[in-house]
Amino acid sequence: MRAALHQRMHQFDLALADLATVLNTNPRNVQARLMRATVQQVQGAYDEASRECRALQRLTQELVWTACLANVNSVTGELRRSYELLHSVVARNPVAEPRVRSWVLTSLAEMATRAGMAQEAEAHFRAALAIDPADYYVLGAYADYLLYNGRPSEVLALLREKAAADPLLLRYALALQVQRSTELPVYVEQLRDRFAASRLREDRVHLREEARFTLHLLNAPEEALKLALENWQVQKEPSDTRVLLEAALAASDAATVAVVTDWLGNCRLEDVQLSRLMPATRRQG
Repeated sequence: MRAALHQRMHQFDLALADLATVLNTNPRNVQARLMRATVQQVQGAYDEASRECRALQRLTQELVWTACLANVNSVTGELRRSYELLHSVVARNPVAEPRVRSWVLTSLAEMATRAGMAQEAEAHFRAALAIDPADYYVLGAYADYLLYNGRPSEVLALLREKAAADPLLLRYALALQVQRSTELPVYVEQLRDRFAASRLREDRVHLREEARFTLHLLNAPEEALKLALENWQVQKEPSDTRVLLEAALAASDAATVAVVTDWLGNCRLEDVQLSRLMPATRRQG
């Protein structure tokens, strides 16, 4: 439980320490192994995460360990293969605990999004939301999918009653910006106040969102880059990579662009949205 709380607060090293204690006592604890794999993947420690997923093969159902391994492999050069493998296992296991099925469907949706498979991504997101319409993570990921596909009005409809959470309020404001809404300044001030309050609490959970806010809604690329770099020290998911690269390009920081592109090459992350940024990277180089 304490590891889960540390994970939620993005205190990943503390979470890993607690999980090591648990697994030293009981190496067959499925929840602890799955959580450790998740944390390691977020940190970009893909070899370690893969080992944890493989250890789960002897401990839990096929759907769980396959989803764990497919998530890791999908960001290390095997995107299409990972999607197809997980999709086939889902078809063989149509009945699963709702929480597990939602996680797996969301994983498929994110893989399909990165692969540019728009119809498949849409279907998986909708299926996940049908299980739990209030899942903030799925709502945020689906809102990003809609934003990147030029569908801001659908984002507004999706999140209108759910903007209490900072990440969802950000996406709502980004949709208003695309529509050039006169309501936007009100939401920008709300977000500014919320992020300021987070800093006072020394709560840095939403650094990625604050970087996106600063870059896209405040148009302050240098400050956004500082936030994105601070976030990058903690987590390296595809969305973290994207905001860091966007901020570095906007701030004309060639050194950071080089760091990110080298990292992308080393881990072989495939993402159509990142690929769209790469011509700008080459021009800057």
